[in-house]
Amino acid sequence: MQYVQERIVSSIFKKRLAYGLLLLYIVMSFISLSVESKVPSYFILCVASLISVISLSERMPTSNLAILVLSFSALLSMALFSNRNYEIFALINNAVFFLFSYLICFLIFKLNLSKKIAIALFIISHGYFLLFSLYRYHIDGGIDENTFNSMFYMSSRNIVSAILLTITIFFFSVFYVKDRKIYTSVLGVDLICSLLLYGRSGILLSFSLFFFGFYIKYFRANTIKSLSFILSFLIALTLVIVINFDYILVLCNDLITKTNLQSGLDTPRLVMWFDYITNFNVNILFRGTAFEFSPLITSFEGNPHNSYIMFQARFGIVGFLFVFVIFSIWVRVFFKNIILGGLLSLVFVRMFLDSYALFSYFDFLWMYMLLFLNKDSSRQKDEKININNYSCL
Repeated sequence: MQYVQERIVSSIFKKRLAYGLLLLYIVMSFISLSVESKVPSYFILCVASLISVISLSERMPTSNLAILVLSFSALLSMALFSNRNYEIFALINNAVFFLFSYLICFLIFKLNLSKKIAIALFIISHGYFLLFSLYRYHIDGGIDENTFNSMFYMSSRNIVSAILLTITIFFFSVFYVKDRKIYTSVLGVDLICSLLLYGRSGILLSFSLFFFGFYIKYFRANTIKSLSFILSFLIALTLVIVINFDYILVLCNDLITKTNLQSGLDTPRLVMWFDYITNFNVNILFRGTAFEFSPLITSFEGNPHNSYIMFQARFGIVGFLFVFVIFSIWVRVFFKNIILGGLLSLVFVRMFLDSYALFSYFDFLWMYMLLFLNKDSSRQKDEKININNYSCL
């Protein structure tokens, strides 16, 4: 009996320790992104290492561990053979955070912390954003399209938008897949944040996420109700526009001009991606590229504004295979759970529009959705069945 009690106490302590370290990891990640100093980055490496030790103590299946070690080794090897080995530390950093991301996912899964982490992430990230908004409003007397370019050190507002959106999608996914709950208030807060950021892709994706969640929560199960909602929404929208036409006109003009929505799909990104595709060859496939063929990409310090292209450019054939495997798994997830697959699609589209993922501080979010969330949901259902069976007895 004493042994059982000791095991229970030890399990509770481990869970609390892991949760505390994960919270520290999240907070320090935002600090690291926001300041010039490298000290928070070194601190994150220490915290992530402790998390990894706890994760490995949770008896990872041998096959999973072997694949993880092989994948990590393949990424590290490209640090020597890549055409971008002049930035060897950046490549090693990506490889290390791939390892950390998977181990963080595994620990969250084993200790059943996904909902707690989702809540903490959303509060910390969007709380930080709103506090920064108030601070800049007080200092500058207003908020414009350049306000949040200074929120993260050496990163534009687009990266802020991408991280906030990814965190919101993670929150949505965890609570919908596990509990069939959708918190439209959370989606609304993220939508407001995206509007304040004036980012073209961020606004469109946040609107898509909001209406996607709103539709699933209130109207998906009832076709007549759905049609009534759409009709009512269009009528209400028309009335609002007619009554407040002058104000709406000014608001739309500001929104379009300050977010580049007026440009439509006209963006330097398309030129960058076209340069990459038209110059792609066997050498780039196997060893990556420094983008010397594209003056436009090099003018942006070698940033193609596409996480997949950046990853392949750094890791060559290994990066290409990684992306192929990721999308192969996504296809399986999509056919197993179309809602989760759709939410992952939004994350992957956002990754296509900026170089902020593969791999860094927050890649564990989409990795958890891709690799563990369906398992987490199945485990929760099995636990509920066992509890019900026990209750019947």
